[in-house]
Amino acid sequence: MITIFKSKRDIPQDKEYIELNDIFFNQNTAGKLDERAAQFIEKIDDSKLLGKYKIRSRFDDYEKLKEWWENEE
Repeated sequence: MITIFKSKRDIPQDKEYIELNDIFFNQNTAGKLDERAAQFIEKIDDSKLLGKYKIRSRFDDYEKLKEWWENEE
């Protein structure tokens, strides 16, 4: 499991952590995204890989967000 913290202050002292940023992602991860990755992104997160550096999440689409919200109530 991956836990993402917004601030270093929030990371417990006894935790080992890896600090990532957009440059790291662009250089080391985005180049490896392929059609298989796109399929997994869609299946797991109901999102769509639009290009190497752009993903449309389910929250970017108002109708999907509205549908999801109505199902949660």
